[in-house]
Amino acid sequence: MSVRKAFLQFLKLFVIFLLVGTLGGIIKYFLKYQEVTAPIIDVFTTIISYFLFFKYILKQETDIQVKASFRLISDNLIFPIILIAIGLEFFEKPLFDMYDKIFVPKEFLNIFKHTKNVELNISLIFSLISSLVVAPIFEEIIFRKYLLGNLLKENSVQKAILFSSICFSLFHFPNFRNLLPTFIFGVIAGYIYVKTKNITYTLVFHFVVNLIVSLIRFYGATLIENLTNLHFNIFYWLITTFGGIILIYFGIKFFNKNLGKVEIESSN
Repeated sequence: MSVRKAFLQFLKLFVIFLLVGTLGGIIKYFLKYQEVTAPIIDVFTTIISYFLFFKYILKQETDIQVKASFRLISDNLIFPIILIAIGLEFFEKPLFDMYDKIFVPKEFLNIFKHTKNVELNISLIFSLISSLVVAPIFEEIIFRKYLLGNLLKENSVQKAILFSSICFSLFHFPNFRNLLPTFIFGVIAGYIYVKTKNITYTLVFHFVVNLIVSLIRFYGATLIENLTNLHFNIFYWLITTFGGIILIYFGIKFFNKNLGKVEIESSN
């Protein structure tokens, strides 16, 4: 697949999400108890958008690919993937903090800080379904299996990973806060896919990253506050960026080492 065709397919997906999301927003506006109904509408509009994209844009081409997308995985690669995911969250923490410091009003940050720890409810359940089930499955099928997989057929590995990661990042627009972190995520997920040719591994990676984000978002107020109180001093950078790089480095190192063992075992 050429870069031009890949970008065109991405634009079609983006337009579908924009139109269906707009319709969902109109529906949410007229519903009562929006704290409960909004996450439910969001989940359904997301699923509908993916369904329309698969059925009317990719048609039978993707149906065949999806059937062969998920394969068995080796337990030896799970721990390195989890290690990479944890390292990624540490590494990206300064990106979010600097964005908040520059662009987010202090009044909003104070409100946000005191709404971190919440009880499990219907709204939270549907938010978790969206981030832990819907997003990992469909985004990995589209951006890694379909886009990256087809880009690799006509482009270099570096170019294919770069462009699929850009598309993955732009897909989260207009959330500017998440553009660079999702690009970095896309690069790492692309690397895992290129090495394994199995999106089950990238799905696990996606799930773990979103799980960590969800746990921190809903139950990590103390951790976030303690790191923020370091005010970007040397200990802050040692814990976040430096700590993240170390975890990612050893995670990738263990991943490649164990991947070699898996390939040897499968060939015997």
